[in-house]
Amino acid sequence: MNYYDWFDLSRFTFLSLDFETRSEANLKVVGTHNYASHKSTKVILAAYRLWGEEAFLYDYYQHRGVPADLLERLYDPRVKILAFNAQFERLVLRYVWGIDLPP
Repeated sequence: MNYYDWFDLSRFTFLSLDFETRSEANLKVVGTHNYASHKSTKVILAAYRLWGEEAFLYDYYQHRGVPADLLERLYDPRVKILAFNAQFERLVLRYVWGIDLPP
């Protein structure tokens, strides 16, 4: 793959991802990393969708564990993840759900 191939976005599928969380830790006081890694931090809602498909809302109180379809998409090398605050989503994936994605 040469340098210009990366700009051919048709090679990729894009996944939009957003988390809503709760924790005993105060995000504004402890910072993003400490908040995400705090033992009380939980994902209460996760919204995600592949572009061109319908969105899915994961509700912690109705589902337990990481949704299988989301997990499959997170590890698919053709899927690129888009998030408003990507650092927060990556840290929540890592510390709350135990998913450590490559950069």
